[in-house]
Order: sequence, then C-alpha cells, then structure tokens
Amino acid sequence: MKILRNISPGPRMMRFVAVATCSLLLLATAAPALAADVQQGDNVIIAPGEVINDDVYAFGSNIQILGTVNGDVFAAGNSVTVGGTVTGSVFAAANTVAITGDVGHSIHAAGNTIAISGPVAQDATLASGSVNLSPGAKIGRDVLLATGTANLTAPIARNVKASAGDL
Repeated sequence: MKILRNISPGPRMMRFVAVATCSLLLLATAAPALAADVQQGDNVIIAPGEVINDDVYAFGSNIQILGTVNGDVFAAGNSVTVGGTVTGSVFAAANTVAITGDVGHSIHAAGNTIAISGPVAQDATLASGSVNLSPGAKIGRDVLLATGTANLTAPIARNVKASAGDL
C-alpha cells in the first residue's frame, strides 16, 4: 500500500495563483472602452459642417454622410451616400452605394449599384451588380472587384483584380 504525502504549494505555485487572481480581478472590474457613434432610423444624416471624432455605425433606409467623420464608417441600408470626408475606411452594404467625398483609407462595399467619384487613399473592395469608378475618383492602391458590369475610368495606382461579366 502506497502512502501519499501531503503536497503543499510551493512558492512558484503561490506566485502563479496570486498573478492569476489579480488578472481576473482586473479583467472583471475594468470598464470596456467603447468608442462609437451609433445612429439609426429611416433617414440618418450627418450634415455638412458636422464633425464626428469617432467611428460611425449607421443603420437605416437612407444614410447620408455629408460632414466629416474622423474614424471609420459602417453603414447598412437601402441607400448609402458618402459626400463628406471620412478619415478612416468606409464599410457599406446597400442597394445603392455612392461615394463622392474623400476616403482616407479604404472602401469595402456591397450593393446592387456602386458609384465612386471621390478619392480613395487606399483600396476599394467591391461586390455589386454594377460598379462605376468615374474619372473624378482616384484609387490610391488596389481594386478588388466582383461584379456583373464594371466601368473603370478612374486612375488606379496599382492592381485591378476582377471577376466581371462585362469589364
């Protein structure tokens, strides 16, 4: 018959338990840092001259970003229009997406019709039935595209990777 001796926790185990307990207490009591401006309704409008120093989450039938957003824009609705300035990226899902303003990073959009006529500093990732990049638009890096019909007359700095019925 074997006798098990009493195993007492050593200094390493005690240190581990103390660090784990403190970590759990800090995580449990820390307030989350949520930074966002959430707007919803039939018509969501950020007016010309209005400045939002945060990310914007907009949900509604008609979304218009006409002011300045110092952050990213996440928009979903029937119609999304960005006519102002977005210093971050634009993420849009709508029947119609129109970008006429300045985008400081990238555009990621899905919709029936996507029209871009403003400058985009980085990439444009687009999935649509119809895409129009007009001469007023300027894409700073790449365009990744899945569409039925594409009209690409804007200058594109690097690559175009497309799956299109008519390009």
